[in-house]
Amino acid sequence: MAEGLDRQWDEEEPLRTWLCLRCKHLKKGFPYKCNAFPAEIPHEITFEDFDHRKPFKGDQGIRFEPI
Repeated sequence: MAEGLDRQWDEEEPLRTWLCLRCKHLKKGFPYKCNAFPAEIPHEITFEDFDHRKPFKGDQGIRFEPI
């Protein structure tokens, strides 16, 4: 199973919009890329296990900024 895809659905957890979809740094295409992660956005961010409004190793100081 792909990394991150084994997360269990939690009916108590509110639905969230993927933060990256609302970020001005996101680039079109797959795998998901952005100015902070030009090769590929880490799974911890794409699966919302990490809030990228905070520093993340390798993000070059670029963080979420709303469109």
